[in-house]
Order: sequence, then structure tokens, then C-alpha cells
Amino acid sequence: MGAYYIVTDLCLRARFDFAVLDVELRRAGLHGRVSMNRGVWFASYSSSERCCRNPAEALDHLLGIVEGLDGEAKDIWDRCTSRRFDLGYECFNERFASRWQIKAALLGRLENVNGDLVVTIYRNDDEEETD
Repeated sequence: MGAYYIVTDLCLRARFDFAVLDVELRRAGLHGRVSMNRGVWFASYSSSERCCRNPAEALDHLLGIVEGLDGEAKDIWDRCTSRRFDLGYECFNERFASRWQIKAALLGRLENVNGDLVVTIYRNDDEEETD
């Protein structure tokens, strides 16, 4: 079983409208969607497909945007109940390991913005099952 890197999403959750933060993240070049369900606001953002070839590059890019927030956008970021940097992989039926390194310095930056690291592995249903 192997996997290849797809994208890193920035996923936010809050019990208040974070429209000001949404505007700032979009101004920084992120694409996203915002929704609200039962009084909880959710958002998911990602960079353009050309941005990043691996999770470390994507984290560096997204963290640079978040670290550049100030004023009301920064306050809203700090008040969100969830700030997840979600590394997305797709798995496939190959017999080799996939490995990506996230260095300690990058994880330190993640901690400084009070972000969580999440890994999502998607199953590729297009491949035929092999025995």
C-alpha cells in the first residue's frame, strides 16, 4: 500500500461569523468555502494547485499567510475553536512506502499559531482490486 500527496487544506471552526478572516485569507490567494450549521461556522481553504509539491512546502506557504495576519483577522484566528492544517493523501495498491518529512522548525511555527496537524488518507476507488 502506498500513498501520494494531494493537497493541504486549512480548516477552521468557530461559533461566530469569521467573515473578516475569510476576506484576508482569500486576499492572500487561498480558495475556500464557508458554511454554517447549527450555530457553528466552518471553512476550508487551499492554495492553488501550482503552489506546493509536498506537505512541507504547503505548510510553509499556509503558515506564512497565517503569520502575516494582524488586527481583527488575527484576533478572529486566535478565537477560532479549531485551526487544522490537513495533509491530504490518496492511497493506492503499490508495494512501496511513501514518506514526507516535516521538520521540527515547521512544527514549531505550527505550534506558534496554535494550529493542529491532521492527516487524511483517501482511498482511490478507481483502482482494480488485486490479490
